[in-house]
Amino acid sequence: MTPAMDLGLLERARQSCRKMPYAALAKAAKEGEGEMVPEAWFALNEALRLRQAGMGDGKVVITTAPSVDGYQVRQTLDIVSAECALGMGMLSDWLAGLTDTFGGRSGTTQNALKAARETCQAELRQQASALDADAVIAVTFTYSQFSGQSKSMIFVVAVGTAVRVGAGSITVI
Repeated sequence: MTPAMDLGLLERARQSCRKMPYAALAKAAKEGEGEMVPEAWFALNEALRLRQAGMGDGKVVITTAPSVDGYQVRQTLDIVSAECALGMGMLSDWLAGLTDTFGGRSGTTQNALKAARETCQAELRQQASALDADAVIAVTFTYSQFSGQSKSMIFVVAVGTAVRVGAGSITVI
């Protein structure tokens, strides 16, 4: 069982640890065992685990899962979304039409979809980073194609929940 902790002190310790370089976190964890208040020790180890998992320090995990494995949601920050509309271009439309007529995969369309999805993910990361989030969970992607008058556009929308995650559970004083 985790000892009772002062949540205000814990949150201040978490904020300080988020700003520390990885090497400083590792050194403090190694040298500070038994000498820190529980809140600082918990925040330090939590920050170290997040960095080792590729989170924290401005790195944001994007997942379609409802949580990040091994971590629990500490704070739900906001809904984040990104939209990307890409014009296929006349030549791309013509090539996609040939693929449609004769069968097969359309590399042009696949590349456009991939570029739109990657653009949406980058925008989600940017928005989540601005909120100081560790992850965006429960992300959904919606794909649409609009065409008419010899023009075609691919539209991708990504929506998720920006969260801060942490390890273990704590008891409030």
